[in-house]
Amino acid sequence: MYLASWIFLLVLGGGFGFADRAPAAEITAVDSIRKYRFLAKNARDKKDYDEALKSYREYLKYESDEKKIKQAYYFVGKIHFEKDEFEAAKQALKQAVSLDSLYVNPNLTLYQVYLRQSRPDSAAQCLERVVQARPGKTQLRRKLADLYRRQNRTQAAIRHYIPLAEKAGNDVELFGLLAVLHEDLGATAQALEWRRRLLQTQGVARDSSGGGAEGQVETLEAILELQRQSDDVAGVFETLKQLVESDPSNSHSYYSQIAEAAEKEGDETMKIIGLEGMARSNPKDLETVAMLVDLHLRGEKREMAHRWLERGLEVDETHAHLQLLRGELIVLQGGAEEDAIDAFERALQDPVWGQTAQQRIWQLRPPETEEERLKKKFFGSGDEK
Repeated sequence: MYLASWIFLLVLGGGFGFADRAPAAEITAVDSIRKYRFLAKNARDKKDYDEALKSYREYLKYESDEKKIKQAYYFVGKIHFEKDEFEAAKQALKQAVSLDSLYVNPNLTLYQVYLRQSRPDSAAQCLERVVQARPGKTQLRRKLADLYRRQNRTQAAIRHYIPLAEKAGNDVELFGLLAVLHEDLGATAQALEWRRRLLQTQGVARDSSGGGAEGQVETLEAILELQRQSDDVAGVFETLKQLVESDPSNSHSYYSQIAEAAEKEGDETMKIIGLEGMARSNPKDLETVAMLVDLHLRGEKREMAHRWLERGLEVDETHAHLQLLRGELIVLQGGAEEDAIDAFERALQDPVWGQTAQQRIWQLRPPETEEERLKKKFFGSGDEK
């Protein structure tokens, strides 16, 4: 019995001795981890970077937790970055990223390192991983979009600007930026869509603040150019009408563009709208008034022709073209021949309309002398006017 008890105690004691040796090694590692992690953090907080790096090197000899290892590599990389030791920083930060490609902090620091080294492509790759890990961080996505734009990587920039714009709801800057970027790509339809969204946002802002007309005019003019590029004639007319309302001080120019576009398209209705707008916005533009009178005469709208003729002659009763048209209107209405001739004679001295006026006189009162007949034959009928 005594011998058996002694053997049992011997075995048990031997067992305790073996067990004591294994935990001792583990305790040493745990103590080292705690010790060097504390020393590293303490030195880092004091900005004693060399001492911190020394402690992190020792710490990494013992640490086995992957999460803590990657964190340590990040701190090592961050310290090297603070010391402007970019190659050493990259080496440590890449170690951290290799353990977790979406680890935000080392990717952000790597992004800064690559920017310092003028390597925007590599910087963008780091920031792409950050945005993937933190899709809701709009500030980081904006940095990435801006980086791509500065590199002229327009498609990539658009890919990130669009979710930013959609999330913002009404962002004048982003809408305008997206319009310009699509224009750069020649994507007219998409550029128009963003310009229209920008215009709508500017309209809301203007209604609430009472200002912002200048921005709307600029946007409308950009829309107009895009519509011209895409041959959207109806859109061109509509936008020019909006410009008249938004920028009445320049309405004569916009109406002139309406008339010009209508002339090109053979749209007489829109041409008249354009000419009438020009005449109203600048009553001294008598040549436009004359064109209106002529158009109405050709369209057999004598009342309209008479109305515009009177308005023009009130401004300048000596205007040759208007006097010529006055004479033609008198003839068409069956008025007195003398009144018509009087109107034509007032245009005789004009270098542009004088010859036509003379022909109209001869039509009413044929030349009597040989000299007048020869003169008529030489100048022709004058119907080309």
